[in-house]
Amino acid sequence: MLASKSGLPAPAVRRTCAALALCAACGPSNPPEPTFTGGAVCAECHTPEADAWAGSHHDLAMDAATDSTVLGDFDDDRFVSARGDTTVFLRDGDSYRVRTRGPDGEPVEYAVPYVFGFDPLQQYLIAFPNGRFQSFNIAWDSRPEAEGGQRWFDLYADDPPAPGEALHWAGRDQVWNYQCAECHSTDLQRNYDAATDSYSTTWSEIDVSCEACHGPGSEHVRQAEALEPSDDGAILSLHVSETSDWQFPPGETVALRDGGTDVSPQVEACARCHSRRGAIASEYQHGRPALETHRVALLDEGLYHADGQIEEEVYVYGSFLQSRMYRAGVTCTDCHDPHTARAIAPGNALCARCHLASAYDTPEHHFHEMGSSGAECVECHMPSTTYMVVDPRRDHSLQVPRPSAAAAIGAPDACTRCHSDRTQEWAANEIAGRYPPDAPAGHVARTMYAVRQGDPRAAADLATIVTDTAESDIVRGSAASFLGRLPSPDTDRALRAALRDAAPLVRLGALGSLAGPVIETHWRFAYPLLDDSVRAVRLEAGRRLAAVPPGVPDPEQTAAIEAGVAEFVTAQLVNAERPEAHLNIAAVRAARGSAPEALEALETARSLDPSFLPVYVNLADLYRAVGDEARSAAALRQGLEMAPDDPALMHALGLAEIRAGRTGAAVDLLRRAADSEPDNPRYAYVYAIGLNSSGQTETAVSTLEAALRRSPYDRDILFGLATISRDAGRTDEALRYARRIAALWPSDPASSQLVTEISEIRR
Repeated sequence: MLASKSGLPAPAVRRTCAALALCAACGPSNPPEPTFTGGAVCAECHTPEADAWAGSHHDLAMDAATDSTVLGDFDDDRFVSARGDTTVFLRDGDSYRVRTRGPDGEPVEYAVPYVFGFDPLQQYLIAFPNGRFQSFNIAWDSRPEAEGGQRWFDLYADDPPAPGEALHWAGRDQVWNYQCAECHSTDLQRNYDAATDSYSTTWSEIDVSCEACHGPGSEHVRQAEALEPSDDGAILSLHVSETSDWQFPPGETVALRDGGTDVSPQVEACARCHSRRGAIASEYQHGRPALETHRVALLDEGLYHADGQIEEEVYVYGSFLQSRMYRAGVTCTDCHDPHTARAIAPGNALCARCHLASAYDTPEHHFHEMGSSGAECVECHMPSTTYMVVDPRRDHSLQVPRPSAAAAIGAPDACTRCHSDRTQEWAANEIAGRYPPDAPAGHVARTMYAVRQGDPRAAADLATIVTDTAESDIVRGSAASFLGRLPSPDTDRALRAALRDAAPLVRLGALGSLAGPVIETHWRFAYPLLDDSVRAVRLEAGRRLAAVPPGVPDPEQTAAIEAGVAEFVTAQLVNAERPEAHLNIAAVRAARGSAPEALEALETARSLDPSFLPVYVNLADLYRAVGDEARSAAALRQGLEMAPDDPALMHALGLAEIRAGRTGAAVDLLRRAADSEPDNPRYAYVYAIGLNSSGQTETAVSTLEAALRRSPYDRDILFGLATISRDAGRTDEALRYARRIAALWPSDPASSQLVTEISEIRR
């Protein structure tokens, strides 16, 4: 690696033969790119695989709407939503149609050209102008009638989105071209044109066919036809090595993979669709890690419980990476037939392939009656969560049930999912009575929960998790993403180590901790990641290093940061139809001090979706940064015209009113924001400070006390209570809060100084 003038590593210069038109040793440097041939060509030689695939979830992922593919009742059937809106499903010759309320709330009749999925539900795509297809929210429950199926149902029955909202069936979050298409068809090309805000989306096959997983097969076919069999990677093989198999070592009850455990290529191929992720490259690269083309979600709050159990729809990959099975070498096809997508053995027989049945499939292990649902391995180790109303999906983190840990962190547990009439305390006692105590059990879950709560005492344990290579990479990476929340000597050391870690997910998580003051002290350790071998890591480095204060790096480093920012911007434009992409571009442009480019990106975001509220807060921040308070406040008021009760807009406008000297209006806006989002401690704190400044000290204290009960480790709230109580002459209360701050942050000089100051006043 090259060295910069400062002696720090500089991004390496990439030199490849592709830069030359012709190389005397190798001949032409750009051989023809392989193309997609279609599954019918594959089936000519791979008939058993093609026959197994036919009728699978992959085969039926999407299709044209015909008599043989449509499962729903389109015989003038009617569905009335919770909002009282009536939708009619009807036929017009060979055409399937829906009569419903459109984007403006008025009844319209639409054509249904495509079906989407088939079991346990089927959705329908509606053609819109400019090449868009929208996923309709009323779906067909394709389960048997005895199971409650054979009916229309609303995917958002509990809270139906209104016309104009992003989740409404005609809204931006239901655009098939962006949200769904990549994983339901083969060789999908979105072909979004930003100039016309339109699509000309294409595919080579309408469903998920052979080449969706194995890559384009033209060169493979050429070799086969020329009788030139080769292992040169003409097509991606997803088989685990023939020399790798599962064996039970003598005396052991769990099998080990003989021949190595590196099965990541297959898992990474499945991850393209079976993960919570976003695209960061316009072309998918078969055979490359998922992080080359997609930004995969870590175990983020709202997606996963603190113990790693699935919470939102996360599509398997993130949970599976946590499992001991994955680290032992288990891969997708150890459990699932790759072509039918079904389990390769029924019930507990599947698990018994690697876990000796005589040791585990017994009442002594699962303490349930043999043959009962409670005796099924998956009920304890892979509990299901239902999404899309009727679609139960199993957790693939394959955890040991720990109801005591689950109860401590507010997560569900496998025991009381079935024994719903019992408490988690009962379940914890049952487990404790049957298995010996395991002191460390659940320590990661408890630490991650404490971090989410903001407890600074978790800093040392958090740092330990990050550097513990016995933990899974995704757990370590997720822990690394929290290091910036709890600054301490321990987390600082762990962050520096994580930025150099061998695991891409850990480096990615560590970069997520670089915000605020942390970037100023750690940017030098992140700088080499601008040239990371993994695209997702490089992009995050460019995004985070955009905030390095101007003038800190030398010219060479500054140029490298600018190049990193440019690569990040290019990746955002892969999703140019989304306002979030332009919001991200605006953020890095603003961080680099380019207000005009940031403003242009924000205006693009607003033009794509005027109801996208974050754009108004960011516009206000940008105008304020350049000293235009009037336009800043105007942007917030414009947002509030569309969403009068949005707490972020009310809070931001309240701050603007304070700066303008209109305290009364400001306090009212801050109150409304705090009331609308009571779990946001920042809103409560700022509202309380406004109250105290306007002479309403009692109300300010009670507001902060209520906020402290919800957020017991929020430093600002504790400091607010200590200082307001001190200034009001309530030195006993002030000292109590100050000592609590000092106990939570013992190495913070401001904490001890506050205790000393109040103690002297008290004397």
